Amino acid sequence: MVVQVEPRIRYSSKRMETNQPKVEANILLLGAENVGKSALTVRFLTRRFIGEYGSIESIYSHHDKIDGRDICFNIWDSLYPQNAEEVGHISDRQLQWSDGFILVYSICDRASFNVVRQQVQRIRQAQQKLSSSAPLIIVGNKRDLQHRRAVSSEEGRLLALSADCGFFEISAAEAYHGVLMVFHELLDLIREARALKKGTAGFRGIVRSGNWIKGADLIRAEETAEREQRRLDPPSPHKKVLDSSTSHSSREETRKSVLP
Repeated sequence: MVVQVEPRIRYSSKRMETNQPKVEANILLLGAENVGKSALTVRFLTRRFIGEYGSIESIYSHHDKIDGRDICFNIWDSLYPQNAEEVGHISDRQLQWSDGFILVYSICDRASFNVVRQQVQRIRQAQQKLSSSAPLIIVGNKRDLQHRRAVSSEEGRLLALSADCGFFEISAAEAYHGVLMVFHELLDLIREARALKKGTAGFRGIVRSGNWIKGADLIRAEETAEREQRRLDPPSPHKKVLDSSTSHSSREETRKSVLP
C-alpha cells in the first residue's frame, strides 16, 4: 500500500470548542470522466458508496468537528468539459475559488492519468502568476481493480513528488477510511499554507518595525556620544555656538538617513 497516513484524533471537549475558531475550506475535485470523483465525494459525505452518477456538477457543504474545531468543507465536484480546448483545462473561476485541489485518476485508465498530469501543470503555472500556495493531492482511485491496472503506484508517486503534491492510492468502492484520510490530509495542508502565509506577512511587519527601532537607537547613541565628548573636551567659548549648530545639523542628517 502506497499511503501510510495516520488518521487525526477527534475530540469533543467543550473547552476546546469555545477556544477554536471555525475553519472553512474550499476543495475542488478535478479529473477526467469516470474516474470516481463523485463516488469519492459522496463516500466522504455519507460513508456510502454509489457506483453510478449522472453528468451533474455540484458544490456540497459538509460540517464536521475535528480536533475540537468546527470545520466546513465546501466541495466542488467538477465535470471534465467535453469541449475543452486543451487536455487538463481548468477555468480561472475554479482556480480563484479553491483553497486546495484533489486530482483524481483511475489506475485502470492511463488517459485519465495524463489528464491529471496536465491539470497539475496548469495549476502550478497559474499559481506562479497569482502567488498562490493552495495545496494539491493526487489520488489514484479504483485500487480494488488490480487486474485492470494500467498506471503503476510508482508512476503516481513520482508525479506527485515532481510537482510537490500529496499522493494517495485508494478504492472509494471498498473503504471509507482511505477517502477520509484524503480530505483530512488536504485540510491539514490548507491550514499549514494559511499559517505560513500569515507568518510571512507578520515577519515583514517585524522587519519594518525593527529597522525603525534600529534607526532610533542609532540617533540616541550618537547624541549620548556627543554629550560625553563635550564633557571630556569642553569647547572654547568662541566655538560654542558653531559647534552646537554643527551638532544639530549632523543629528538632523542622521535622522533623515535612518528613519523611514
